Amino acid sequence: MNRSLKKQQRLQLVLCAAFCWSAWQAKISFPQENSWQKAIEEGNQHRVQGRFAEAEKAHRLALAEAEMFGPEDPRLAVRLNALADLYHANGRYGEAEPLYFQAQTILEKALGPEHPTVAVSLTNRARLYRHQGRFAEAESLYRRALAILEKVQGSERQNVAACLDELGMLYLAQGRYPEVEPLLQRALRIQEEKGGGDHPDVAVTLNNLGMLRRAQGHYTEAASLFQRALSIRKKALGLE
Repeated sequence: MNRSLKKQQRLQLVLCAAFCWSAWQAKISFPQENSWQKAIEEGNQHRVQGRFAEAEKAHRLALAEAEMFGPEDPRLAVRLNALADLYHANGRYGEAEPLYFQAQTILEKALGPEHPTVAVSLTNRARLYRHQGRFAEAESLYRRALAILEKVQGSERQNVAACLDELGMLYLAQGRYPEVEPLLQRALRIQEEKGGGDHPDVAVTLNNLGMLRRAQGHYTEAASLFQRALSIRKKALGLE
């Protein structure tokens, strides 16, 4: 894997971690204790800025406080997942895996095995396995997550599209190109219908389609897709 792809992968992990935290807040209701929330916010800020040592310190502080809520409290799962995301983004896979698994176990007990937040947890662990080259394990988790989301929320939701994207990238990593295309095209259709053509998620899928076209040797089409994705991102950041 070349350096530019590794750098892109790391950035995607950092941004995904920040997004997943916001999504979890919307799905899990709990009191916002001041010191606990402050540590969370500091950790998130440091993580997005790439200051991993400071982020780890803040997340460990939040985790220590969350442990006081009890071993099966969803707040503990949120903090375990956040620390696992940090380790994952920093390439510390061996430390990330048990944290992801512990978070998933807590959520399954607290919310039920078919809750959408459990699907998020499954996807996080699947992504870790994908980056480790543990493709069979990753596929099993992605498919379980996708089944939960489609059953509970329907097949035309944006988080379903995100899971399709992830599964498509797993197949791309394995060179299973014919299986990648329909997943990414379906994800793109959902994202454009639900969020509009300029939604940041559309840029992610266009970029992934560009990676597919590049792998297939269709360089002109790949360049066009990368440019469309870049234009959307610039617009979202107010740079156009």
